[in-house]
Amino acid sequence: MALEFGEAEFDFLEKQKETQKNFESPIDVIDIKPDKPQVLSESEALDCLSYLPPVHVTFNEHNCSWQIMDNQPCALKSTTFLVGDNFITKSDGFYSIRDGEPNKLIANVQIKIYKITKFRANKKVECILQVNVKSTDENPPFEKNLSVPEAQFKEVFDLIRKKIPAAYISCSDHNAKEEYLSRIYRRDVDTAPIEYHSDSLGWVEFEGQSPKFYIGENKFYRGMDIALPSINNRNFKEIFENGQGFLKIGHENATIHILWIVAHIAPSLFWLRKYGVDFRSVIFLKGRTNLFKTTVVLRLANIFAQSRQKASARLSSTKAYTQDFVTYLRDNLVLLDDFSNTVGANNNHARENAENVIRAVGDGMFAGKMNITNLAEGRSDDVQCVVVMTGEDSLGLSESSLLRLIVLPVIEGTFDPKVLNYYTQNQKILQY
Repeated sequence: MALEFGEAEFDFLEKQKETQKNFESPIDVIDIKPDKPQVLSESEALDCLSYLPPVHVTFNEHNCSWQIMDNQPCALKSTTFLVGDNFITKSDGFYSIRDGEPNKLIANVQIKIYKITKFRANKKVECILQVNVKSTDENPPFEKNLSVPEAQFKEVFDLIRKKIPAAYISCSDHNAKEEYLSRIYRRDVDTAPIEYHSDSLGWVEFEGQSPKFYIGENKFYRGMDIALPSINNRNFKEIFENGQGFLKIGHENATIHILWIVAHIAPSLFWLRKYGVDFRSVIFLKGRTNLFKTTVVLRLANIFAQSRQKASARLSSTKAYTQDFVTYLRDNLVLLDDFSNTVGANNNHARENAENVIRAVGDGMFAGKMNITNLAEGRSDDVQCVVVMTGEDSLGLSESSLLRLIVLPVIEGTFDPKVLNYYTQNQKILQY
């Protein structure tokens, strides 16, 4: 059969104009506000530890597409409910597990490490966990914050029993409690804020942290108001020149220059020793009474204290107080005042104190001074300050002690009382 060919009959359709249509959302848009956390129900929490939260979107009519307006984090972890091999948490506390199901209530509390405190004492850092303990029962509700040494965190339930009588803690299921606390520790310790504290005044360096000047928190500092003044937005050249005017008190003689130098060495001792420079001498201002020895040194001693309560101590003070005075006022110029060779018991006591201090400054520690928190352990490198002594008579010490002493003679006219009075009334000049 032969094929027949023909022509197809067709034509182009006329182009139609597009009409704008209002598209309606095929689904309801749920507006999830980011400031409202999505909390899993108990049953959901047992099935998974994280989930994808809803997305807030809107329909754009111009390009007929859905656009994301706000989005929460891609995964929201439930920290309210924890599950382990030996325990499971519920709304009323946490339970031991038997055959995969909650078995016995272990405790009716929720525990959270909300802050970490690191306290430095005697060159050792103690880590304290600040733990919030909250009841899971509605009646009666209770909540308490406890300070727990990090090494004793696994015994926190014993502390809860003592401090919170309303809390129920089972005496059994030790494996479940230990695993629960391990999970709490891993959950909170990396995100809890850290606060640093020190028992001594002066520069302190925590591991991994830049050195910082701390105000001592030992009971020795009670009643002291210590503050570092701000010099922001001030004329640094003017500050320096006003401070240098202090040299006019001594008519710019050698005595006032040495005092001025050691006053700057004192707050720099930490940095000097950090880079291998040691200053282990004691200054002794020797001269008769009423020559302004004590008044001049007081302007420089413990300079950042707002009160003069602990700016000086007498050499006739008790041995224990003298040691604390020198030990705790780190990175300061400290004044031990009024040595005298007057015949009597005070003479021998003052000389003994002077000998002990001079040797302690040279050695960096008081011989035999013990750590009261551990009597089997001696305190090391306790002395980090510049000590200035004043007195009328020669100290009469051993030759080895005299080699560590810088004696500055003070005679009539060494200091100008008018210039001294100006700096006494304007202490902030020296603080700046």
